[in-house]
Amino acid sequence: MTISATLRHEFTLVFPRFDWRAGLIIAIVLIAAITMLAVPRFAQPEAFHNFADTRAWLGVPNFLDVITNAPFAIAGALGLVNLWRRVRRDRASIVTASIPLMAIDRVCLAGVFIGVGLTSIGSAYYHLAPGNERLFWDRLPMLLTFIGLLVTLIAERVSPKTAAWVLAPFLILGASTLIYWRQTELAGAGDLRPYFLVQGAALASVLLIVLLYPARYLPTKWLMLGLACYAGAIVFEQLDRAVWSAWNIIGVELVSGHTIKHVCAGVGAILIAGVVGSSTRTAHIEYNKGLCSSTA
Repeated sequence: MTISATLRHEFTLVFPRFDWRAGLIIAIVLIAAITMLAVPRFAQPEAFHNFADTRAWLGVPNFLDVITNAPFAIAGALGLVNLWRRVRRDRASIVTASIPLMAIDRVCLAGVFIGVGLTSIGSAYYHLAPGNERLFWDRLPMLLTFIGLLVTLIAERVSPKTAAWVLAPFLILGASTLIYWRQTELAGAGDLRPYFLVQGAALASVLLIVLLYPARYLPTKWLMLGLACYAGAIVFEQLDRAVWSAWNIIGVELVSGHTIKHVCAGVGAILIAGVVGSSTRTAHIEYNKGLCSSTA
């Protein structure tokens, strides 16, 4: 085989037959990137760190915002345990209805759940004493988790070969945006644009891949439930003080919107972690139907 033929073969493996779904995702990311370049640079507002519920308990400041990171730790542990069980089951061929995980699947899923577990640590560390220096360690594992989930879905629904090629560059890109933001903040000219671009592009791509491509082993309905929980978390994050103030109607101070955000996002992560070790017959059927419809 000639060098040119080899290169064409590798390109075909990495970039499978181009379709409108891939085109749509790429177009949205490019439009977002161009739009972000037109937006003036902006720093992290100091008011971001002023959360509604600052109550301490048992000597722990901001107790509820700290302790509600526990669901992320649960999700990370559950996901890794289920992944380990799934790999053992695949090797033993105990459940023939399931689709064996490939190496890239295992690497990406392990990265996702390690990232979720580290998010619980980073977020708790940040909420003990909110500030830009600690916010970096809150956002880093969270962003790497989003990117890991994106590459997991690329491997599961689009192309395992493509996922293997983009995993390291995507992770490096994500980490670089946060390092860049941190350095610009230290220089007194904070710039959050690259971070928000990468985070937004990753989340939008995850949603589009889930909606547009058939599942191989992660059922779409459970992924959508997990994403819906995260969408709810974003809403409650914006309503932090509004939720806190609403309790004044009944004369109590119960929880803030940010506390509920943690619970919603944690539940979403647990839902996704829970399906990794389950039978994937439904996903298998969905995947085969998708293949049939795409080749019809």
